[in-house]
Amino acid sequence: MFTAAEKLLGALLVVLGVVSIVIAFIPDGLLHLV
Repeated sequence: MFTAAEKLLGALLVVLGVVSIVIAFIPDGLLHLV
């Protein structure tokens, strides 16, 4: 069983990975709309 801290760390790593992929594939023009 994972502890709450390990679950939180794992979730954070997943979020950071997804965000980095999204930033890598979205054109700079779309980033200015956010």
